[in-house]
This record gives sequence, structure tokens and C-alpha cells, in this order.
Amino acid sequence: MGMIFIFLPKIRATFAENLYFRYLGVPTRSKYRFDSRHNFIILCCIQVTFVVHQPITNMQAFSFLRKNLFLSFCTIACLSLAGTLAAQTNDAIQLNGSNAYAEVLDNNALDLSNNLTLEAWIYPTGPGGDATQGGMIINKENSYEIARWGDGTIQYAFSANGTGSDWVGWINTGLVAPQDQWTHVAMVKSGTAITIYINGVASFTANNAPATLTANTYNLRIGHRSVGASPYFQGYLDEIRLWNTARTSAEIKNNLFNSRLSNNATGLVAYYRMNEGSGNSLTNSCTNTSGIDATLYGGYSRVASPVQFAGNALNF
Repeated sequence: MGMIFIFLPKIRATFAENLYFRYLGVPTRSKYRFDSRHNFIILCCIQVTFVVHQPITNMQAFSFLRKNLFLSFCTIACLSLAGTLAAQTNDAIQLNGSNAYAEVLDNNALDLSNNLTLEAWIYPTGPGGDATQGGMIINKENSYEIARWGDGTIQYAFSANGTGSDWVGWINTGLVAPQDQWTHVAMVKSGTAITIYINGVASFTANNAPATLTANTYNLRIGHRSVGASPYFQGYLDEIRLWNTARTSAEIKNNLFNSRLSNNATGLVAYYRMNEGSGNSLTNSCTNTSGIDATLYGGYSRVASPVQFAGNALNF
């Protein structure tokens, strides 16, 4: 029996793929598995199990393999895929939860209003710098923000007039991004309608956002906010994206991983892949805008991230 297993985010498992070939002369245990450093995704390329209830001859084993060419093809293809995955590298930024963040100087392109989409892969390693508000993910002060609070819930807020005197929020979605696990979070605003996606699934909807947001001169922050409390994000962040369009469910789902996303995609404003390797700068990969690279401050580091796959790895 040959089976191909693909496990999506939030699912943890361990497989031992046992392959017993009388043809090889001795029982051989083979295990082909891609397991990310942080159990973000476990990709079991193939599980092949032969259950033999009585001794078989070498000729019988060879005959079985010859009659199951598809199984052999799958084995070779999956081993090739596993090698491709092993060769890929990608980074995320690690923020210490006490003084680390990234900042982008004010730019008109970041004054999102009627429609917007914020996306991030997050891996919290603790509650964040603030006992209540936890850790900020993306913040444009007195305009829009999304955070993971100390209890793990995803919450958001808006200010329509650009001064913060009319904050709408914090709105608790009730959705939890677990600690020590990668989660993709996306917030889509279409007029007054809000949809929060967790790992590509629309999991929360509301109709409580201001129809438009007034531009202001605050800088954009990643992992912190510009004023108020100290909600420093604690953990890893990767693949930060800002859009001036309300992304559809299909667009969110089909572009969870960056392999198929163009740097000049329609509506893309900022895209921080975190792959510089060193230094305190986060390059904006989006070619639709310029002058909005981010600068890192405080106790940060760069770590390996699993949030990048070849086009043939995970397309769902």
C-alpha cells in the first residue's frame, strides 16, 4: 500500500515509514519526512508498508515491485521533493519581547483606508511585552493595528480620524494563535467589513470598522506600537505583507507561501521577506512602492524559518 500524506499548519504528527523488502535480504526501515524546526509543517512524502505474513522469495518480491511501477515512481518523486525541501533556506526575525521591533518611516503608501489587508506568519514564544495587550504584530498608530494579546487571542483596532480620539477596539476575535507554533494571520478590511483568516481559513467576521481611515504621519511598526503601552511581540515574525486592497479568500489561501506571489502583485504595498541574512534592515520586496524599507531596533536576531517552499511543495 502506498500513500502520500501532506499535513497542513497546526497539525503535528510523527510517522515511521517501514519498508520490509525480502528482496533486499534483511528488513530495512526507511523514513522519508520533512519536519520543520518548529513543527510548523510536517511533510511525509510517502508511507510504504509491506505486511508479510509468510516468507517470500526474492523472485516474488521482484515481481511485486515490477507490477507496482506507480508505487516506485511515487517513491522516487517524493525523495526528489524531500531533497529540494532540504536545500531551501529562509529566515525570520526573532524579537525578544522587551525592546525589539522594526520601524518604517511614514510614507503615503502606508496610509491605507477603505480597503486593506495585513498578513503575517507569527511564532509566539511567550505572551509578549505587555501583561494585557501582549505583542503587536503590525501597527500604524491612530489608524490600524493587529496584535496577539497576552492570552493568545488575535485582536484589532482602528481609528478613523487619524488622531486616536475615536478608536474602534480593541476587538477580540476569540481566535487563538498558539504559543510555539507557526500561524498565518490575515486581517482584511473591505469598507466596514472585517474578516480575520487563520491559516487561510476565514475564522472571524464583523462589521465594525470605520468606512475610511484618515491619513496621518505616524511611522509603521512591526512587533510594537508607537505610543501607549509596551506590547512588544515575543517570538518570530516572517512574511509581513500590507495591501491596499481587500484580498479574497482564494487569494489569501493561494498565497500563504511566497513561492507564487509576485513582488508587483496588484495592490501590494509592502512585503518584508526577512531574508537579508544580516544587518538591521528589512528590505521591502514590493516593487510597486519605494522608500519603505524597515529598520530593526533592540534585541533581535535572525533565525531559520520554514515559511517558504518550492512551487511544487505545498500548493493548496
